[in-house]
Amino acid sequence: MAAVHMVATVSFIGTIGMSFLTASTPMDKLLHFYRTTRPFGWWGPVRAAFSAEEQKELTKEHKNDINLGAVRAALAGDAFPSSDAACDKILQIVLGNAALFLVGLAGLYWFWWRNLPPAEPRGTERQGERTRLADASHSG
Repeated sequence: MAAVHMVATVSFIGTIGMSFLTASTPMDKLLHFYRTTRPFGWWGPVRAAFSAEEQKELTKEHKNDINLGAVRAALAGDAFPSSDAACDKILQIVLGNAALFLVGLAGLYWFWWRNLPPAEPRGTERQGERTRLADASHSG
């Protein structure tokens, strides 16, 4: 167990140390990463580079993702029925899990699917940007 703690400590110190010893990531790469992945967390300077409209959309998406956490938990709970009940009442478990699964699917639709941004048609500027980025990453 001590070895695990030692590895974790060395890894943590190494990660923090290297982050201070290496150059910062260029802002254009951070903006592209943030726009692509839309992460939570301490992204204030990067997020501030976006328009108020885009920030509002990001906030709405993050709230929907947080709400989706409960749905994910319900779907994960559906995959692991308790073993005691499984021996005695398998039909009750199957029906209960089916109901839980359907509630989870409804939540998935409500909090995630219906809030997705519309697909960008082929030939738009952003579609072209994605194609160029994909080609650049495959070429070398």
